[in-house]
Amino acid sequence: MVKEIERILDGLDEKDRKIILCARSEFAKYGFYNANMDRIALAAGLGKGTLYRRFISKQILFFVTIQADQRELVKRLEQLDTDLPLRQQIETQLAAAVEYIVENVDLLKLAMHEYSKVLEGIERDELRELVRSMHRIQTAFWRRMVRKALETGALPPATDEEILASMLTGMLRAILAELFILGDETNIDREQISARNKLFVQILFEGVFRSVP
Repeated sequence: MVKEIERILDGLDEKDRKIILCARSEFAKYGFYNANMDRIALAAGLGKGTLYRRFISKQILFFVTIQADQRELVKRLEQLDTDLPLRQQIETQLAAAVEYIVENVDLLKLAMHEYSKVLEGIERDELRELVRSMHRIQTAFWRRMVRKALETGALPPATDEEILASMLTGMLRAILAELFILGDETNIDREQISARNKLFVQILFEGVFRSVP
């Protein structure tokens, strides 16, 4: 499954992107189990056969939809890489991530409420590979930031880049999760997210990266 998902993601064309947009709307409105491939094909202006030739199952289409979004966010953040001090880079990129989340709140709903349901029916070995694939995308931002911290001497040379990136990804996710779980997904509070991001950066630079000016 992972190879098929990555094959599709690496070769997306305009027709695929249109399908993904329609699928995103369908999944957000009906959830994974009640989403209908016929409706997705109709919304994309395609025959059902064409849809299945490009995405062999609803499950594959769901995971491609989620991962395409995450790749797009990573790409946007990479474009913001500058020669600014590390702290300012992180603040700038977290602010951009907040805007992306607010703009794409339907994808947030999928990630929060449907993703775990879809994982339930996957065999263990396949599940492990899928989770690893998602993890690589989700930690991409912090791997870049940790690498920059190592280059500037803000971290000891022996620091394990992958472990620290995973920890920082999990910490930030936990800080923000309460807003999405308890709040109104259709009315995301930018100020609360920004306040939590600011607190997270403060903790980060007074602890892990404290040698950075």
